[in-house]
Amino acid sequence: MLALLWIHGTAVIPGFVRHLSTHAGKSPWLTFMLDTPGLVAPMLHVLRNVRLHRASAMQWLKAFAGTALHSALPQAFAPAHSAARDDARHGIHWLVSQGFEEEARAAAQAYGGLMPAALQALIASDPLDAVPGQMPALPAFFVPQALRRPELRTGGVLPVCAMTHIAHMLMIGLPDAPYAGIALVKEACTPASLAKFAWDIYEAWMAAEATASGRWAFGALAQLGDAETARRLATRLRAWAGEPGMRGRAAYALDLLAAMGSDAALMRIHAIATKGSHRRTREHAAGIIQAIAHARGLDREALEDRLAPTLDLDEPNATTLDFGPRQFFLDFDEGLRPRLCDARGQRLKDLPKPNKSDDPKLASEATERFKLLRREAKAMASLQITRLERAMVNRRRWPAAEFRQFFVEHPVLRHLAARIVWARYDGERLAQPFRLAEDWTLASVADERFELAEDAVVGIAHVLELPGELLPALHQLLADYEIVQPFRQLMRETYALTPDERGRGKLERFLGRDAATGAVIGLTQKGWKRALPQDGGMICEFWREAPGGLTVSIAISPGIFVAGNVHEPRQMLDLLWVNSSAQDATPGAASFDRLDPIFLSEVLRDLELLAPAKD
Repeated sequence: MLALLWIHGTAVIPGFVRHLSTHAGKSPWLTFMLDTPGLVAPMLHVLRNVRLHRASAMQWLKAFAGTALHSALPQAFAPAHSAARDDARHGIHWLVSQGFEEEARAAAQAYGGLMPAALQALIASDPLDAVPGQMPALPAFFVPQALRRPELRTGGVLPVCAMTHIAHMLMIGLPDAPYAGIALVKEACTPASLAKFAWDIYEAWMAAEATASGRWAFGALAQLGDAETARRLATRLRAWAGEPGMRGRAAYALDLLAAMGSDAALMRIHAIATKGSHRRTREHAAGIIQAIAHARGLDREALEDRLAPTLDLDEPNATTLDFGPRQFFLDFDEGLRPRLCDARGQRLKDLPKPNKSDDPKLASEATERFKLLRREAKAMASLQITRLERAMVNRRRWPAAEFRQFFVEHPVLRHLAARIVWARYDGERLAQPFRLAEDWTLASVADERFELAEDAVVGIAHVLELPGELLPALHQLLADYEIVQPFRQLMRETYALTPDERGRGKLERFLGRDAATGAVIGLTQKGWKRALPQDGGMICEFWREAPGGLTVSIAISPGIFVAGNVHEPRQMLDLLWVNSSAQDATPGAASFDRLDPIFLSEVLRDLELLAPAKD
């Protein structure tokens, strides 16, 4: 961008402004520090309507508040209602709230006439008064009598006339910028009933052939949805992503999940970004996660720590399912599957059905809560287990305070953390292994209480880091407590170079082995990436970044069509080699001896599990 400005000067500004109107153009790097009125309208639009890139718009608007206010004031008082007028009013309100009231009044004085009085009225206005001059007409598919009524927190349900008022609020608001009255509705009504009301509106719109004019019904899911809404919407968007004519709807559904902003919604986006079946949808989801991380000043791994849902288990008595006379108690196994026991500690296969002595209301609420919890835990399990295994493989480290916050104190992840061997590290050296005990304190290999210093650094121990003399004790400790690990840690397969392979940059040990094409594609879930397509759109190589600026690559044949039309069900593995990407891209230019032993073991493990040697 800077190079284009240097070469072409201000002539490139209209092109940049046009690019900002696209989704790709809203990425943070395009909110460059260029003071021009041409960027005011796009930035005001992003501020009000695009949650993911709002932080970048805020940065620009505060840097050039004078330019923004001079351009926004006339638009804010345009005679005809428009989205641009709403964006301008919202932007002026926001800049005033950020301490730019003096600059706003100076800009109004520069215009003279009635502008200072108009600005004063705008500053003093109630957000509830921000309505169009004429309310839009309700569509034919909105039939309030056919919808489930929102329930009041104080008891009872809303009348039909109130449902029509909420519908109007949904119509004049946006998924990422709701009308102010929606907040009052949420205060008055139960979240679950509002979510059901919104879902009914959405289903009615779908039954009416999902006309463009009624798209607000789709956006209502973001304004009133809950965790169950996020789950159902994610399920549908996965199906839409596979239908050529529905990919736009899948993309919009991802934007709605982002607009929800809840932990449950972000977890669904993260799952699609990590394990989505369709490339475009997966990349869109990954872009959302990256933008959220940028807005919060975090890298992706740090954001993932904060995205792990609590499933509301951090609430008081959350692990108790109350039937009135009977109570049942909840914990999780190594796969984050909910487990139950009764008051005597007897393990149960499932939550029992209510009997005559139970409180019907309490039993019904507990049963519904358990069903939702089981679904949410299932969606969460593979994602979190994979993340922890990846953290071990990548040798990720956490400060002691973050380890406590994200694992010891997390009401769900602590159940996985208690089945893993952790360690305190001094630099790259494993200093002391430990585990999380049943009472959520830390215990040493000798099963004695262990205190972690405030300045300690913690990681998940890799079996190649653990001293050989400690392994039997750790195996016995886990066996004594009947601990099953969520992934292979202490029993992990490890690999090394043979004497003949040392000093080489190419390995032939996988030559002639074959694997299912789908399994080869699955390498992308383990940190591998597809190489650029060759002639005919064939991908014939997968590669993985290695420490020290190196890359490891494996060749395959006949290859996989980039368009996804897999004609060959199996792929033959070929040479494995190391590239020195910083100096020479020639295959085998570097030696495998330069690879970190743990990284090398994991690369060889990925391929051994992909295509085991035949006896």
